[in-house]
Amino acid sequence: MCGIFFSIGFENLSPQVIDSVTHRGPDGRGWNEFKSPNGPVIMAHRRLSIIDLSEDGHQPMSSQDGRYWITYNGEIYNYLELRQELESLGYKFQTHTDTEVLLKSFIHWGPDCLNKFNGMFAFVIWDEKEKKAFVARDRFGIKPLYYYRQGNKIAFASEIKQFTYLPGFESKLNHKIAYHVFTSKLIHDGYETLFQGVYQLLGGEFLSLEKNNVRSFASQKWYDIAKVNVNKKTSEEASKSFKKLFFDSVNLRLRSDVSVGSCLSGGIDSSSIVSMLGELSDSKNGIKTFSACYKNDPLDESHYIDIVTKHTGIKNTKVYPDPKNFMNLWEKMVYHHDAPIGGATVFAQNQVFQCANQHKIKVMLDGQGADEVFAGYHSMFGAFHAELFNTLKFLKLISEIKSCKNLHGYNYKALLLRVLETSYPKSLKALVSVFGKKAPISSSFLSDNFFNQYNPTHELPWIQKLSDHGLTVPKNLYELCVQKIKLSLPSLLHCEDRNSMMYGIESRVPFLDYRLVEFGLSLQSHLKISNSVTKKVIRDGMKKILPYQIYDRQDKLGFAVPEIKWFKNSEIREKASRICNEVVNMYPEIFKQGYTLSENRENKNVQFFDQFSIIDFGLFMRKFNVKV
Repeated sequence: MCGIFFSIGFENLSPQVIDSVTHRGPDGRGWNEFKSPNGPVIMAHRRLSIIDLSEDGHQPMSSQDGRYWITYNGEIYNYLELRQELESLGYKFQTHTDTEVLLKSFIHWGPDCLNKFNGMFAFVIWDEKEKKAFVARDRFGIKPLYYYRQGNKIAFASEIKQFTYLPGFESKLNHKIAYHVFTSKLIHDGYETLFQGVYQLLGGEFLSLEKNNVRSFASQKWYDIAKVNVNKKTSEEASKSFKKLFFDSVNLRLRSDVSVGSCLSGGIDSSSIVSMLGELSDSKNGIKTFSACYKNDPLDESHYIDIVTKHTGIKNTKVYPDPKNFMNLWEKMVYHHDAPIGGATVFAQNQVFQCANQHKIKVMLDGQGADEVFAGYHSMFGAFHAELFNTLKFLKLISEIKSCKNLHGYNYKALLLRVLETSYPKSLKALVSVFGKKAPISSSFLSDNFFNQYNPTHELPWIQKLSDHGLTVPKNLYELCVQKIKLSLPSLLHCEDRNSMMYGIESRVPFLDYRLVEFGLSLQSHLKISNSVTKKVIRDGMKKILPYQIYDRQDKLGFAVPEIKWFKNSEIREKASRICNEVVNMYPEIFKQGYTLSENRENKNVQFFDQFSIIDFGLFMRKFNVKV
């Protein structure tokens, strides 16, 4: 896991184009320059040493003949198998790195090499002979990759902040994206970013830069999850297949020459990872887990964490996020995220990685992706019920609605209304029901000019997001899972990457092994949700490995944080009020004047989230000196 930079045409570059992400790669630095018909070519790299810790892993790395050069961020977990295949084809290796395997894979298979990789990656390969570049990102966008064009010049980087050191770069706000960030609380799911002129290559895409197409090029899709066929496996077959795939995914992600740990929340996902680690007897030595906990709070999951710890025998360390530390660290997190962070949950995750860093852990496993692929969100009940309705399975629908009420406390009227709204989306409320969202609360503090200009139809942000991705309101669970992966998961992966890399830690996500994702999406819906029990196939596959208290756990907290309670603290509230008022006064084009923390409003929770968004945005604008 590293930081990368590549540019064509830019001259006299500051070393900060790569050194500004030293946190991503504190173990080494590389810088190479080439010439091209379009001007100077710069390849730079910051290294986090994970596999082959010797100097042999230095980047940018070249082929033996000096023709091909690579700067690469990520891990190819199946690199040993690919190396063996390439050796059988006559290739010789000089290092023990996955970087050299990636480079030789490209030399042999060209762009088709991407389909052979099981891993997470963002890389640029420069062909010094032909003076052209190949740029690619992994299937689900686990590793970041942005680009910025300026006339005939172009640059690629791991983080947007790197572009701020380019000659002629200006930090200007992309108003359209800003509006959607305010209203949906989600970013990083499309080509555009909060910075005008800065774009990202999406997950599963690549692009080629030939000698004469730096100004005009188009990214190409090399992977699309929407093309998975439905599988007719029985429940027993599915659970066995899941267990086998999950075992292999976790095992592959233990390949490392440095210490490995895991996040542990006490939920099904992280508990499954840690319990599987407990089954891998060779992995127990040196493995540690880390958890965010909250003393004397309903959101505290210490009870479940202790159960998993006792069950596996793997040592756990608890961290207790302090709201005062959050206020002090907020702006620094915004800087590392290149964007507003969206909520205090990000801080709790940040503290877990900080704790892991203090314990000298350099690789962490985490459970991102399980909810999206295997239907772990309660908001997915609506799409599942609508699917039963639309396929005329009325008896099963009645049974599921009854169990949903009995197990989770939802009332019949709301469940039936959700089915009808999902099946017959005659109004904007249909979309809200599908995603379990309420109307956007943030519009209350946006100025009328800003609100009307960037949302003239007053549509909910999910409407626009679906349209941007060529998607429609999902009619079944499969469609909703695909949309969650495309729309919600990118923000979670962004936070995962930035919070871990802030402390020089490589985060690995076993549930996003592409084989596991394709398997999960191929399953019939009743193998994901049954009798209102979510992630059924995971539970069945892990039944003999998980503690029964985790297997039977039905509540869904997510990575919850008592942020509203935190902000009731007078000291924190006073500081937040001051920052909120400063931001409102600084940006009259965006915020309604006089919108303060002391405003008398009936819904105090809504007021809190409004204020959080204002402060979050203001810290981002100030830190990057963004012009409206």
